[in-house]
Amino acid sequence: TIAAGLTTGFVVSKQQPRYEATATVILDQSVPQYLGAGFRDVVEAQPTWWQSRETLETEFRRIGSRSHATAVAKALCQRQLDGGPALRVLVPGAQCKDPAELAQAAPKIQRSLRVTPIKDSRVVELSAQSTSPQFAALLANTVAQVYASENLERRLSHSAGATTWLGDEYHQLLTELRTAEQGLVEFKQ
Repeated sequence: TIAAGLTTGFVVSKQQPRYEATATVILDQSVPQYLGAGFRDVVEAQPTWWQSRETLETEFRRIGSRSHATAVAKALCQRQLDGGPALRVLVPGAQCKDPAELAQAAPKIQRSLRVTPIKDSRVVELSAQSTSPQFAALLANTVAQVYASENLERRLSHSAGATTWLGDEYHQLLTELRTAEQGLVEFKQ
C-alpha cells in the first residue's frame, strides 16, 4: 500500500500541469430578413425542434472541424505569445509562411479543443487545454473569434447575393415598366 502510494505520488509529481480555458459562444439561428421584417417567404417558416437540433449539431461539428482548426492556426500566426507567433506553441519553430505548418497544427488544435453544448440552449462552451495557461486562454478565445468571423463573412456573402438578386429584379421590373408605359403611350396615340 505504501509502495503504491509513493509510486503514484512520484508519477503525479513528474507530470506537467494541464490548464484549461473556456470561451462561450451563442449560436444564432435567425434568418436575415432581406426584404424587411414584414415580409416572410414561404420557405422561411419557423424551424421545428428537429430542424433546430440539426442546425445546432451541424454548428458543433463545424467548430470542431479540421477546416475551422486550420483557420484558427492561421489566426494564431497573427497573435503574439512569448515574443513570437502563438502557433509556435503547437509547431515549434513555426514561421507562419508554410501552409504545411497550418496543416500540422490543425489536428493538434482539434485534440486540444472540446466543444460542449449547454443543455436546452444555444450556448456552447469552447474549452482549450494546454500546458501553458496563457496559450490555453488564447486558443479558446481565438477559436471563438474565428467562428464569429466566419459567421459574419457567411452572412455578408448571403447579403451580397441577396443585394445582387434584388438589383437584377429591380432592373428587370424597371425595363418591364418602361415597356408597358411605352405601350400605353402608343395605344393612346
